[in-house]
Amino acid sequence: MKFPIFSQQRSAAPWLLLVMCLFSSCGWAQLTLTVQPELLDQKTAQLQQLSHALSRAMGSEVELIAPRSWSDFQAGLLNNAYDIVLAEPHIIAWATRAPSMGGLGHEVLAEADAQLRYHVAVYQDSDLHGRDSLRGRQVCVVGQASLAKLSVMAELDNPILAPTMRSVANEAAALGDLQRGRCAAVVLEERRYFALQAARHNLRSVYISEAFPAWAFSISQTQSADLKQRLAAALSQTRHASAQMLIKDIFTDLKAFKPVQNIAQYEHLNLLPGLVYGW
Repeated sequence: MKFPIFSQQRSAAPWLLLVMCLFSSCGWAQLTLTVQPELLDQKTAQLQQLSHALSRAMGSEVELIAPRSWSDFQAGLLNNAYDIVLAEPHIIAWATRAPSMGGLGHEVLAEADAQLRYHVAVYQDSDLHGRDSLRGRQVCVVGQASLAKLSVMAELDNPILAPTMRSVANEAAALGDLQRGRCAAVVLEERRYFALQAARHNLRSVYISEAFPAWAFSISQTQSADLKQRLAAALSQTRHASAQMLIKDIFTDLKAFKPVQNIAQYEHLNLLPGLVYGW
């Protein structure tokens, strides 16, 4: 399977360095980074720049692999095609499971210093009141298998009470469908929900999810301890200013990334099997 690759531009190396590299290790390994499609679709340019910044900080080339769709992203994960994964916690939870348990054996290196919570929101004059009133109604949500979607599906898993989840490309599309009546409700991350309320979008919440860990970076178990340490430092230490600035630009609603302190928080978030076809 082929993926479009955004490669870092490299100037021509001096002949002397080239000859030296033929006879010894140059210390410039190549790593692949992929990102959950919902974020990749919105922040491709910044993520490409982040791969370049990580390359400089780590001394190892990091190439951004951009799957064309969720199915391509899923296939790459299942085939263990990526060294580094930036994704929401339900994907990280699966990736960090041992291969004998169906995962990849990845290690979580850094996570956003925040939590995610989701609101199923409706207009103030909606006839929906409470979780059970969503039964059989269309609910708009961003992403094919995003945490926003799966967190609601996992909580409302009773087929008698479950709504119909309508996946859309982005928040603007979700709000547009809500306005046009194509959806009775929309799933919004809590920060966005309160921001829209403050902007007088006339919304109220009929369901609020539990709190989840936020986005995180994981890395393949095949990588060395030294490389993992360098990547963790590049993602979470302020001395790597360019990488930190790009991360803040990509995640405008979240705080900076930090080393993972509680790996156990991911164990119950493996929502993919049973909810997403092919897992």
